[in-house]
Amino acid sequence: MKLLRLVSICVALFPSLAANAVEKPRNERSDFVISTPYEQLTPAQIAAAKQTARTRKVDKLTVCADPGNMPLSDSQRQGFQNKIIEAVARKMGAEVSYFWRPYLERGLTRETFANNECDVLLDMPAEATDVLTTIPIYRSTYVLVYLADRKYDFKGLDDPRLKDLRIGTYQHSALRMVLARYGIKNLASLAVITSDADLRPENQPWRQVQEVVDGKLDVAGVWGPFAGWLKAMKHEPIVLQPVNLMEDDIPLEYSLAIGVTPMSSSSSCSTLP
Repeated sequence: MKLLRLVSICVALFPSLAANAVEKPRNERSDFVISTPYEQLTPAQIAAAKQTARTRKVDKLTVCADPGNMPLSDSQRQGFQNKIIEAVARKMGAEVSYFWRPYLERGLTRETFANNECDVLLDMPAEATDVLTTIPIYRSTYVLVYLADRKYDFKGLDDPRLKDLRIGTYQHSALRMVLARYGIKNLASLAVITSDADLRPENQPWRQVQEVVDGKLDVAGVWGPFAGWLKAMKHEPIVLQPVNLMEDDIPLEYSLAIGVTPMSSSSSCSTLP
């Protein structure tokens, strides 16, 4: 049911893709292209948008995705974000093609949407203001990861043990900022973010979790899905301890959605749930 709901959203948000749709009444676009925040739409407007979406035909969906950021996405289409968008496309009857671009480079939306390279961007913050977004696909938090037999069970980021353990995190992360605020600055491993992680998979952020498994680190502070992949799919003996409730000032949990190409200001479309 959630997939069907997401498909309706995607089609409703992609009027520019409907070149092969049957001819519609002149005023149909105005039925669902509304420059109004979703929470201000009436039930009738929402129902009309979803009904219109069901009549539209999208043959091809061009997706912007990171070619080397497992388990989110990769050029082999093995990431869970690849699986999600391809499931949506199948339900829409559309063929998926990819425009690969490292997300860690500057100007992500400028070099993709602004250049008409793709229709959607995977794994975008649901609160993003420069793109339209679907309903959140998932919500996660940063976690501290360690081997299960260590039984650290940290009660907070002010735990004095954290200053003595071999900790790794990656260069651009909210958790690194928070750890520094708690005086944890001498990290044993600081993963430098690169734009060629598809060619050099050892530079992908999830590798720090593997360093915990291999005994090179005591703790890794990473985005939840990086660690969840090794625990759930690779069955590694690790513990994931969420840190979102250990910090009040800097957000450590986020909702992620599919970003959709914005329309011109004269025909902007509201995000639909």
